[in-house]
Amino acid sequence: MTLQAQIPTDVLAVQFDQLHLPETLRGEVIAQHAQPPTGDGNRLWPPRPGYDQPDVGSIRFWGDFDLAAWYQAAPHSFGPYTELELQHLTSVSRRLKLAGEGARVLWALDVLRPGEWTRHPRTGLCVAELVCAGPWLSDSVLADIRPALHQHHWGLIEDVNEVCEVNRTPCYVTHWIYGV
Repeated sequence: MTLQAQIPTDVLAVQFDQLHLPETLRGEVIAQHAQPPTGDGNRLWPPRPGYDQPDVGSIRFWGDFDLAAWYQAAPHSFGPYTELELQHLTSVSRRLKLAGEGARVLWALDVLRPGEWTRHPRTGLCVAELVCAGPWLSDSVLADIRPALHQHHWGLIEDVNEVCEVNRTPCYVTHWIYGV
């Protein structure tokens, strides 16, 4: 088993400082889960913080973040997002959590530096990936969230309701990614 390297807390603090991330939001990020990019384009499940494309971004955080609240607290920390876009993504997250008992929703936030992200001249957060694990997502749930995701250029990475196992418990997982 290969363990991923952790970001030293001083490096993490520098990244937070570059983002001008308020203390309230810093507290939502589990420092032990902040890791550098690892590699070769293979998806990892369960999602591991730090997974990213090689040489793109410096950190990836996975968490059940309220994106609209994060934007309200620190709009300057995000890239070229609008408040409305992050409200729509938050509504998608809320809808997925209502899909059934045990539904778990995780967002991937990447820290991207200038030049790694078009139209954004400074270090910023990119909402890069959405994962829902747990119960089977019905056609009606998918129909409810599809307009908000498509409006903001989100698409499926693979088929919906892929069978997986989390903590030795069988469940279903669906991934969406920004820019598809």
